[in-house]
Amino acid sequence: MDPDVRGRFYAMVDRGMFPEQAFDHRAIGALQSLNVREACAALDELAASDPRRIHNISAYFMGLARKFGRM
Repeated sequence: MDPDVRGRFYAMVDRGMFPEQAFDHRAIGALQSLNVREACAALDELAASDPRRIHNISAYFMGLARKFGRM
């Protein structure tokens, strides 16, 4: 994983947005498949979301990965 993407991901974990385990292997694979710009944009949108309204972080991120992967 790109160092910038990894840094954003772990900054979100460190801020308590979600536990690292909330990203399953599919979500991690989707994150790794995006280019740096797409991955950062998807993580930024996830960071701007209300985590209390997201029941399944992995599924939500998969939707973001599809959205940003098409752009």
